[in-house]
Amino acid sequence: MQFKIGFIFLLVILTSCINHDKELNDIVIRSLKVGNCDYKDASDLVYGVNDPFLSKELPLGYPDLFTFNFPDKWEMGTIINDGCLYPGNFDYGNCYDNFLNNKVQYYYEQYFLLPSCSTVIDTALVHGDSIGLSIVNNVKFRLPDFKQYKVYFSYRFYRSVEVPFARFGTLVLYDKKSNYIKFIELYKDEAKDNYAFSQYFYIDKNYNIRIRSFYNDEIYIYPTDKTISLEHLVSEEVYK
Repeated sequence: MQFKIGFIFLLVILTSCINHDKELNDIVIRSLKVGNCDYKDASDLVYGVNDPFLSKELPLGYPDLFTFNFPDKWEMGTIINDGCLYPGNFDYGNCYDNFLNNKVQYYYEQYFLLPSCSTVIDTALVHGDSIGLSIVNNVKFRLPDFKQYKVYFSYRFYRSVEVPFARFGTLVLYDKKSNYIKFIELYKDEAKDNYAFSQYFYIDKNYNIRIRSFYNDEIYIYPTDKTISLEHLVSEEVYK
């Protein structure tokens, strides 16, 4: 059987790393469609005691990140204690750096430590698509269904000559009836020669998604904040 695969990237929020006054949040949606196929998906699997695949309930993410008060920008690695909840120290210099590195990043790294499951979604669904294959081979857990979609979360690492370090957290939405797979990138931690970018998420019980992003130009860090619903994201026409 030959699978026909099409994909298109949709930038829900198009950002610029040059103009710091613009929004820096970006949620990338990627969609694949294939022909009919017979395979066992997550609902057909029988999980044993030693099966690494997990199911998690909502909410998901670090809620304290979205109540912490950040300035419009701050100089990284400097002592800035006025109005801070935590005193500066020798590790990162100020309370904002400390909170991001000691609290936030530590929390999301726990997801990376979970074992990856490569048998939940049939890889034939992303045949010939290297990014899609990497995503479905690194599923960490399943979340509650959303409408007709089964929802999974995947974390993957990426390295290249241009990007020495990057890792991504992706919602995987699978509609078995229509054979659509949507990949919604919510977590991002990327470093290049002259900048770094981090994006974190919080998903509430109704699949409303809050995004907080931090752009670092090696001198200043610029935070941004956005809220969007999964309802809105899946309604976008991302496959044609």
